[in-house]
Amino acid sequence: MAIDLNRADPDILQNVADQVVIRRHTRGSAIGSVIFGLINSGIGFWSMGESALNLILGLIGLFLLAEGIFLLVTSNPKGLIADGVAFITVGMWNIVITIMNISQGGEGQAFFAVLGVIQIGWGIQSFKRFDRFSHTGKISVSPDLAGEIKILIEEIKKGNPKKSMDMIQFNAGSRIWKGRLAQGRAIMLTTTGDDIQIMPKSDFTIERTGKAMIGSTVYADISLKRRTMKGTISTEHMERFENWKNAQEEEDVLGEAYLKKDFGSGSM
Repeated sequence: MAIDLNRADPDILQNVADQVVIRRHTRGSAIGSVIFGLINSGIGFWSMGESALNLILGLIGLFLLAEGIFLLVTSNPKGLIADGVAFITVGMWNIVITIMNISQGGEGQAFFAVLGVIQIGWGIQSFKRFDRFSHTGKISVSPDLAGEIKILIEEIKKGNPKKSMDMIQFNAGSRIWKGRLAQGRAIMLTTTGDDIQIMPKSDFTIERTGKAMIGSTVYADISLKRRTMKGTISTEHMERFENWKNAQEEEDVLGEAYLKKDFGSGSM
């Protein structure tokens, strides 16, 4: 049986959405780890004759390779800890080796120092992602619900807020958010797919703070659950949001037809 999105537990819905995001993150990190693991292990073991220190680089490469394969197979949030340790380690290695080469009168190889800084940044981001997604997977989710949420997320990604009257879009920071306004829920996601929020109507607010200088756009304070952002939204989408927000639960609000079609009482 199809699942009524409005009646499903919001914590379970968010857990499913977080699993979609974490799989995206872990897959990207895993591919990067495998690539750098192969490169570093190859260079490290091949150049051991030049310096015994290169054995360390080879071992770091093997660790990256093993960690990358683990993430590809499991998509476990705990793998992000190993991912963070691996990238910070190889980043520090690249920086230290660059400094050692310079101190011994060799070429600076600034590229590797810059790469090292970038890799350390990736490692720190992995720790931050683990802190956010460490709860993911602790709630048991039915395959039917997971499948329907994934379909809904893909439809929102492909949807056009200019043509779909149950969708809105706004800019916040450097990211573009778009989503669907259902009867009792809002589902918002970044166009990059790195953040998805499924929340009851009461947890989603947009308040006008002023009119933009150019175009039919307003400045706004936007709150997704407990996260507050400053952004801009078109007047058309602002009015669409306000109509949805002010509608009574029992009324035919935006998105009800969509829910009846995809999450009603009919069979899958």
